[in-house]
Amino acid sequence: MNEATYKTPVTLLDDLELDEEQVARYLAQHADFFEHQATLLNSLSVPHPAHGETVSLVERQVASLRNENNQLKQQLGLLISNAGENDELLEKTKTLVLSLISAGSFEQLKLLVEQSMTREFGSNCCRLWRVMEGGYERKKQHLSEQYADKHLKRIIKDEHPNCGILKDDEKQILFDEKSSEVGSAATLPLFCDGKLVGILSIGNGDPDYYRNNMSTSLLSFIGAVIARILCDMPE
Repeated sequence: MNEATYKTPVTLLDDLELDEEQVARYLAQHADFFEHQATLLNSLSVPHPAHGETVSLVERQVASLRNENNQLKQQLGLLISNAGENDELLEKTKTLVLSLISAGSFEQLKLLVEQSMTREFGSNCCRLWRVMEGGYERKKQHLSEQYADKHLKRIIKDEHPNCGILKDDEKQILFDEKSSEVGSAATLPLFCDGKLVGILSIGNGDPDYYRNNMSTSLLSFIGAVIARILCDMPE
């Protein structure tokens, strides 16, 4: 399309008052307008986004592209960083799962889980409770389903992890002498074939560390593995 194409509409509009929306709409419909109006393009000036001084439209566009490029670099860096962290978490999870399947007793299983969560996954404290017949035995970390339903009903209502701040009585039951060190927690009710067989509680001193909108897919996987091992483990 040659330059003459643009002369007729511009001339016809000389005596009209145009608002910003009309100008913007016209330029959007004629994206190559400035290719035929190089002199006009070079004469336009706008405030610089950083220091406010008047610069040419071309300089402003260069500054905008440079800023966009920096943002894309930051996003790419974040993606690479997250990918590295995810690979590390997956490797730690694989190591944990392989060690868990060799546990021959609940005592061994409990020790492996709790040590891994505090040493490898950065939690302040961790407790694995087994749900079985009987009452609440703090030292053995055993509790009955009836006891859990009475005191921890909010947490075990479904199979989804509960992340956030626990009530004081919930913290006291799940973390006993470590309860004062827990700001927030991820609590996983462990179900096997629809039956509650255990509760895994992972605590952190930061009240905002575990949040109710955080991703829990990795925790759910670890919980599912532990639940299956508990289900097949003799009491």
